[in-house]
Amino acid sequence: MRAAPMNTAIFFCMMQISYGAYGNAEQELDDQSKIEVIEVNARKRIENIQEVPLSITAFSHQQFKDLNIHDLQQLSKYAVSLEQPKLPIQSRLSIRGVSSGDNASFEQAVGIYVDEVYRGRMHQHRTGMFDTSSVEILHGPQVTLYGNSAIGGAVSIRSARPENDFSGYVNYKYEKNYQTHLVTSAINLPLSQDVAVRLSAKYLDQNEGIANNLFNSQSEPKIKNEAYRLSLSWQLNPSWDLYLRAETGQFSQQGHFLDVLKHVDKDGNPIENSIYTGQGDGTLNVGNAGLFTPENTFWDTKSDEALVELNYKSDSFEFKSLSALSQYKYQQSLDSDLTPLPLINTYLVEEYKQYSQEFRVSGQIQDTQYIAGVSLQKDDLLSDYFADFNTPMLLAGQFGAEFFPAINSLISPFSRALNLNQETQQQALWLDIEQPLTERLYIGLGSRWTKISKTANQSALTANILHQISNGDITDSRWLSYPELLANQSYLSDPNQYVYTDSNNQTVEPAPIPDYLLGYNIFTNFTATPHSLKGLEREEKHLMYNLSLRYQASLHTNIYATYAKGYKAGGFDLVNESNVADDAEYDSEVARVYELGVKHAWQNNRLNLALFHGSYDNLQVSVFNGAIGFNVANAPSSTSKGISVNFVNYLTNSLVLSVSGEYLDFEYDVYPEANCSKTEELATGTSLCDWSGRSTPFTPKYKANVNLEYHNEIGSSLLVRHLLNLSYKSEHGTASDNEVQTQQTAYSLLDYQLELTQANWDTSFYLAIYNLLDKEYTSMTTIIPLSTDAAFAYQLEKGREVAVGVEFNF
Repeated sequence: MRAAPMNTAIFFCMMQISYGAYGNAEQELDDQSKIEVIEVNARKRIENIQEVPLSITAFSHQQFKDLNIHDLQQLSKYAVSLEQPKLPIQSRLSIRGVSSGDNASFEQAVGIYVDEVYRGRMHQHRTGMFDTSSVEILHGPQVTLYGNSAIGGAVSIRSARPENDFSGYVNYKYEKNYQTHLVTSAINLPLSQDVAVRLSAKYLDQNEGIANNLFNSQSEPKIKNEAYRLSLSWQLNPSWDLYLRAETGQFSQQGHFLDVLKHVDKDGNPIENSIYTGQGDGTLNVGNAGLFTPENTFWDTKSDEALVELNYKSDSFEFKSLSALSQYKYQQSLDSDLTPLPLINTYLVEEYKQYSQEFRVSGQIQDTQYIAGVSLQKDDLLSDYFADFNTPMLLAGQFGAEFFPAINSLISPFSRALNLNQETQQQALWLDIEQPLTERLYIGLGSRWTKISKTANQSALTANILHQISNGDITDSRWLSYPELLANQSYLSDPNQYVYTDSNNQTVEPAPIPDYLLGYNIFTNFTATPHSLKGLEREEKHLMYNLSLRYQASLHTNIYATYAKGYKAGGFDLVNESNVADDAEYDSEVARVYELGVKHAWQNNRLNLALFHGSYDNLQVSVFNGAIGFNVANAPSSTSKGISVNFVNYLTNSLVLSVSGEYLDFEYDVYPEANCSKTEELATGTSLCDWSGRSTPFTPKYKANVNLEYHNEIGSSLLVRHLLNLSYKSEHGTASDNEVQTQQTAYSLLDYQLELTQANWDTSFYLAIYNLLDKEYTSMTTIIPLSTDAAFAYQLEKGREVAVGVEFNF
């Protein structure tokens, strides 16, 4: 799966611009310019995006509706710096390749903030986005104003707020190939001159899956998603105003989303008589037959959030208070062996509750703009992660199917039960200022002091198949070393008392061991150490800062340079299987990032260019080991460098070209004890490999997005709009272990949309075709647990989608 090399010069000739960056527009750069002035709130104050010393991609409310963006994965298609592959357990979000490993314990290196409320866990975003007023993607560490471990960047989402007029919209879309119904709506209700409420809703029902499952004759997976929001704005008096928001959502995905990709040896040769059928054919044959609880594959998330925002404005300063509660419950069951046999199933239950409070003050003293604040946060995380094993059937594959009855009498199915109960408390003080040094030169300085305290209990125990903690009954284990005992009826009738004499006439005494513990030992090569670690504690204090210089070379040209140093918190590992307390802990990350950029607008063009270089110490890495566990570690040293480009050109009054692109080179500098990929393990016979000098996973070197929009009027009231979008990714790794046999080749996705708007009716009709060329690709691959040689699974992605829709505004 190797892609042909792409010449760098050719890449930059076709370089893109993100169709995302049009906030509240004022129409004038000069008298003739058509380029919109984009206003952003990246630095907690409204500014022209061209005057912010930071690389930003911004989307407006109208763009979200035009592009039918409803979740982060869709957003990443139009924002080239953003990646959001959905992984089996914990999805990762990255900006410029900086992300967190696949571990439910990790904070995200990219912070997401909704109405300035931190959502640091990916499950808080399962219900997606709806009725947004703007989205801003901030590239590079956001360590002062945002904090919360956001060393990769931040995504700032703002909900549409109540307005003092009766208005609203209803948007309905039907997609044919996956039989998807999507409804989004909002209504503004002014209650008085000073009080208004807004009701928003989203409902999605996908009735047809991506692939047919031969096991149950169903297409899978199927998705239902609904979310509701009630918000209130109240102007208490000329100085004080209040904003309240309550939101709830539910996401449900039923069915399998992983299929077998291939089953090969270390050289890539197919394994003969493989148990995995239909490899890479897009047809499933996966299911469990009555053994596990639960036995179906699903994702279910229920989330709630409430916000109280209080604002005070005077002539000299502004004050803001943000009080929020955010919580969710997540359940996932996954048939992990990807066969029609009940071999391995995992079940994860996660509950999370977060309280946050922020007070801040901002203003201007002479020529100095400032913003300062204090932030407090407390969150509780409870995770239970069960891995269920049909031990007799798994071992029968090794010893021979004819011995299944004997093995079944000697050992039982069991579950490995991992638990993490963690409490985190954070306190932070921060200050950010910008001061003009001359009429054109500005200096900015920000600093955040933060203290993070974590306490936790972590355990790895055994349980029965109903997830009741137990070591099981005592059984004899001699048959593992002397398989001839499996055919010995005297032994099988009373294995714990049977006296066995081996071929050397030596008496082999019974080897008693608890049943479930024996199974645990077998699948961990007898390295299992069941444990319950109580009272784990860690505390870290960090002083983070950023420095910026901005030079306004002309009215429409700004040159800037920035430096930021930030930290991402360490913590305790849910999937730790060692009884040593230190092994349950992973260290904090350190980021040092430089950026040099220019923002220039002229006539009907805008060009924003940024060069970046980042060094990262102790990147947190979590890699599935192919057996039943994960290896969690810190990569000592890594470097990211690259260039991002954003260009807009109004070719005519009716034709707009938007192009954005990114070149990214992100490598481990020093990582001598990385977890080997399956191919490396088979080739070397070792489990640890040197990844120094290798690219990090999920990081294409080249990404691009080209957007062409044409609009014209027919008559006096009908507006026609055509939108053509091309997104491109170069070859890249799709597995956390950097597996070479599952690299994704370079590919492009083409989308087209036609929209007809009848101004007199305030109604729009549209046709949308996504993945127009029906391109096959995947965003994630993984090892199939306990498979012989190298068996890999890949995530199913949608093919061509054809949708029609209507929107009515009032």
